[in-house]
Amino acid sequence: GEGGDGGRALTMGEFVAVGHRAAMSPLSCSQLKTIKVLFDRFDKSKSGSLDVQDMVKVFRDIFHPQVAIEEVHGIAREWNRESSGRLGLADFISVISRFIRIHEQDWCLMQGFRAVMGKGQGEKCNDSDKLRVEDLVLNSSIPLTDEEAEEMLWAADWRLSNMDEADSIPFTDFVAAVLLEINMKPGQLPHDDRRDEA
Repeated sequence: GEGGDGGRALTMGEFVAVGHRAAMSPLSCSQLKTIKVLFDRFDKSKSGSLDVQDMVKVFRDIFHPQVAIEEVHGIAREWNRESSGRLGLADFISVISRFIRIHEQDWCLMQGFRAVMGKGQGEKCNDSDKLRVEDLVLNSSIPLTDEEAEEMLWAADWRLSNMDEADSIPFTDFVAAVLLEINMKPGQLPHDDRRDEA
């Protein structure tokens, strides 16, 4: 059929594909193989499925050691097609794909922070790191003069007590300045409403 603007309307299949692309991250063959290896590693019973406790271990070992059990319960409930409390490989792949899509902006920001700080692949930024004028000039994706870099650091430095270190700002201040300037809604994992009822 025709859309309201004279263009062709989407078929149901096309509409679902657009929604899928918006909600899920596309995965390469290499990523799918890695996810299968992870699934097999955590499927200790070799049953072809993971229970909620297995999923807690996956998220804590792979993503974040402090992930809340309630968040994992929420994810398991959202993706558990059989309502058995267990997730098969297809469900597990869907969960990982969704998690990647939700946190894609976080990943890009982290890569940008590392690049500007001059960190190599796998190197972490720490609270004790400082962004210096020379780092900003050297690692910026656009040409900057020392004066421009100094002005950028000055604008990002909200503390008057840092006047004696005008050539650098703490990494945490750099992150805060960037996050204040972008309109970003951090991704949230599904919440397990059953916990609220208890």
